[in-house]
Amino acid sequence: SLHRPLPASPGLSFALTGPPRRYSSTSGPHGTDLVLSDAQRRTIYALSTPPGKAGVAVVRVSGPDALRVWRAMVKTRGEGKGKARERDLEPWKMHRCSVVHPESGEALDDGLAVFFKGAWCARSAEANVCSVVSAPLVGPKSFTTEDVLELHVHSGRAIISSVLNAISFLPFCRPAEHGEFTRRAFEGGRLDLTQVEGLRDLIDAETETQRKLALRSAEVSIPNVYVSESQGAQGSSLGGN
Repeated sequence: SLHRPLPASPGLSFALTGPPRRYSSTSGPHGTDLVLSDAQRRTIYALSTPPGKAGVAVVRVSGPDALRVWRAMVKTRGEGKGKARERDLEPWKMHRCSVVHPESGEALDDGLAVFFKGAWCARSAEANVCSVVSAPLVGPKSFTTEDVLELHVHSGRAIISSVLNAISFLPFCRPAEHGEFTRRAFEGGRLDLTQVEGLRDLIDAETETQRKLALRSAEVSIPNVYVSESQGAQGSSLGGN
């Protein structure tokens, strides 16, 4: 498995994610709530750095609703007179922000956020629709080839738990499966199978020789990932496991 969003211990997993929740999406004909299945929730999230006490932890969100997560949980701040003011989202750039709970608005941590725009196509100014003929798809511009949000917060157990639990309140998101970010990169054409294996070996490398061999296998993909995701996003987490 290339991606281990949560530790293997069931007790620790529960502590980081909280108890299972049921989500209401729409109301049925008799007033009952319809619950979205995992297959319907295409936007995934996970802790992308090892759990534990450290300076920084990265929580990654990938999928069609990543921008909705930004709008629900990221409150950016810019320079201004008096109170800090919100700034507009700029993809591929780090934003100083407060990470807040999507329902209560409670501040969970003070950190950084960066949004990577996935494959996109130019939109017609008149019809506001993609013009595949005149403006073919451009991208991908993220590791998974989808819209990606990364929350860079302090790596304390309580902070990580609160951020992951807050995302679970969003009915269109679900926890990522092991290796799912890399699988989406493969399915989206970002990596071929050899590069996926090279990336796995690079992450698992423990000696200098292993590192050099693994980097040689992944050398085609790694620069592409860094170029596309690091434009204006210094310090972002670029690994795709």
